[in-house]
This record gives sequence, structure tokens and C-alpha cells, in this order.
Amino acid sequence: MSKKKEHISISAFSDISYDQRMQRICDALSAHGYAVSLYCRYTRSISDNYAIHPIPCYFKKGILAYAEFNIRLFLKLLSTRADIFSFVDLDTALPNWIISRLKHKKLVYDAHEYYVESPEITSRPLVQWIWQGIARLVIPRVDNAYTVNIPLAKELKRRYKKSFDVVKNVPYNLLVEPGVAEPLSDYSILYQGVVNVGRGLEEMICAMPSLSWAKLIIVGDGDIKSHLQKKVLDENIVNVQFLEKRNPEVLRTITRQAWLGINLLDISNQNYYYSLANKYFDYMQAHIPCISMNTPAYKALNKEYRTSILVDDLQVSTIVNAIENLKSDPLLYDQLRSETKKAAEVYHWENEIPKLLSIYR
Repeated sequence: MSKKKEHISISAFSDISYDQRMQRICDALSAHGYAVSLYCRYTRSISDNYAIHPIPCYFKKGILAYAEFNIRLFLKLLSTRADIFSFVDLDTALPNWIISRLKHKKLVYDAHEYYVESPEITSRPLVQWIWQGIARLVIPRVDNAYTVNIPLAKELKRRYKKSFDVVKNVPYNLLVEPGVAEPLSDYSILYQGVVNVGRGLEEMICAMPSLSWAKLIIVGDGDIKSHLQKKVLDENIVNVQFLEKRNPEVLRTITRQAWLGINLLDISNQNYYYSLANKYFDYMQAHIPCISMNTPAYKALNKEYRTSILVDDLQVSTIVNAIENLKSDPLLYDQLRSETKKAAEVYHWENEIPKLLSIYR
């Protein structure tokens, strides 16, 4: 008789259709003998390897959306026979903590970001106070916790007196040589990801009139996208193009066609200061250099493999100078591109899977 699979219940408030980290985690756990149930807001069918349980909600935004989702999630988890309950970020923490205590099961925290310091929360003191209370209640009591980079793991341990393992948010090793597809343009500069405040997008758009030889392509959706589109129209900035968010397969093709990737952040915000974006590694796997922030996580990676130009701030002049210098120095560009090829063989998901499995074991 075959051994019964351990059952892991994972909860996330994101749209899993576009959440590549969650897709990779669920696929890896499933492939290594776990029965995985994923509870999320909504999704299209993305995998036959694990069970997906969308939780439809009437409210789409704001505190009512969080409250409704968590109530519905709690009721779902009550009837879930899982051996391990795992929650992604704090927005699904409470129902998982309560259920794990009621059922006397293990609880795992997957911290994708420094949640209580995200700009959407720090701008609202009462909301931040509520989330800080939830964090202080739940995080010290989880059985295992992990996050996306070493500096953030150290900061979370300092704040919550709980050790965090690290599973980097890296893509699969594509094993495909970029460059076979037609380029988006001779000097296409790509931003891929959520179009939200603090991502350096407004500053990047302001830089584009000075970079008339280049084209900025923004792929994704978010809270400030309409504002940015209006800005481009009002100021008649002709070398900026917006694309809707794409599924991971299509997005990888677009990434491979770019000349340069953009990974800019307002690092005065603690969440962004401690972040390590998946787009950084997506650019790396596509063998294109990028512009990133000079924070501890990126500085350490760039010391090992120099794949990017690091900038200290979001001043428009800083951005323009960094990109102009790269264009005027083809040798430097080729060196960065060569380093991305070396780094891509190290920083890929296949090397993170053993770390993930050790956490759940």
C-alpha cells in the first residue's frame, strides 16, 4: 500500500494566474509528493498538478474585500483536512492561524514582502496599526517561515524574533538562448510587473524625452496606470508604450526581446528597500542587463555577478545618465550581458526547490 500524501493548504490573496512564484511553489511541492490545495481570490485554470479553489467575493477592493475574503477563507479551511497550513503574506494570516490552532496542525508563513511597510499601508496609519497587530500576534507563533532574500530575513527576525529561511523568487532555468525573436525596438527599455506607486515609473516616463533614441514599454496593470497613461498623452511623450499584463509564457517572450530592463523603486519605503523583485531574475534569465537600486540585496547579487547598473536614487537625471552611459559604452553592455548568462545558470528555480522542500519537511 502506498504511503498517504501529506496535504498542504496554501492561501493567497493574489490572482494566481499571474503569480509566477505561487505557481512554481505549488508545482514543486506537488511534484515532490505533497497533495496541494491552493485557495485564492480568482484564477483561470493554470495547472492540473494541484487543486485550485477560487473564493469568489462581492467586494473587489479595500478593507471590505479583505474582510469578506478572510471570512469566506475561514469557512473553507474549517472543512479542509490538511496536515500543513501555509499563508502568503499577512492578508490571509488570521484564518490560517486560527484554523491551525483549532486543528493542531503545522503553520508556515511565506513572506513575499515586508508587508506592514508597503506604501499602500504606511500611507494609512490606522490600517498599518491593524496589520502590525496581526503580524505581532501571528508571526512569532508560526512553525516555519521563509522569505525572498537574506536582508529581509534578517530584518523580519529582528522585528518578530522569528527565524526566516530564504527561497529566492527566481524563474525556471529557461535553457533558451535569447535573441532569436525580433527585438521590440533597437533600444527598447522594459518594465514588467505591477504598475503601482513607488516603482519609479513616473520618474522613468519623465526621463524618456531625454532618451528620444529609446522606447519605454510598460507591461502590466495597477493603481496608477491610468494616471501614467494620461501623463504620457498630456505631455505628448511619444516613446512610451503600455501593454496589458500578460501570462508568464507570453511575458517571457516579450522580455527576451528587450534591450534593457527596469527595476526602479522608492527605497525610502522599507518594503521596497528590503525587496528582491522577481523581474530582476526574469531579466537575468532573458540575458538582458537592467537598472536596479543600490540596496543590500541587489548590491550583494551584483558583486557576485555584475548584471545591472545600480543607482542610488530616482532623480530623473540619475536615470538618464545611467542609461545614456550604458548606450555609449557597448563594451560595458556586452560585459553585463555576458554576466547575465553566467548568473542565469545559478539563480534559477531548480536550485531553490531543495530549500523549499526542507522547510515543509
